[in-house]
Amino acid sequence: MNDTVEIRFKKGNIIFIIVLTLLGLVLSVFFLFRSYLAVKIICVIWIILMLIFLTERIVQLNKALKRNVALKLSEEGLINFTPIKTVYIPWNKIEGFQTGLYRTSSILVNVSNPAQYKPKIKDYVSSIAYLNDMFSSKRYLLWIDVDVLDIKKAELLAILQKRKLHAA
Repeated sequence: MNDTVEIRFKKGNIIFIIVLTLLGLVLSVFFLFRSYLAVKIICVIWIILMLIFLTERIVQLNKALKRNVALKLSEEGLINFTPIKTVYIPWNKIEGFQTGLYRTSSILVNVSNPAQYKPKIKDYVSSIAYLNDMFSSKRYLLWIDVDVLDIKKAELLAILQKRKLHAA
């Protein structure tokens, strides 16, 4: 297997997610100004989370508009451009792939040393990755966000497993 597989972003899906997030932000701001203190506190937290999420989606849309690759699979490993911070994972570090978790449309890459993929705060982009990691039950950089890819989840999972098998 000497070829490289490149999977692109699906702009339409990213735009749809951004629109839904913006609608959620508008609704949250409305509740922020029209509710009691307890609800206001929840709204502020929710708005912060949605702004983090929106930032990631805007970065993805920017990458899609520049026609950047979303996921690259080579002989050596995979490069995931779907998180806000790009991550390279060699095939020999990958133990398998997991689906069916709370992020139903995402694929988790199980690695031998997940701590190695903990984001460090260096700049604005890495701080967003760090915050995303704080709110995730698994390492944020190990998720492949299939919602924003131009491929079906089952097809991608089959390609990933085939690549992993041939790399072993």
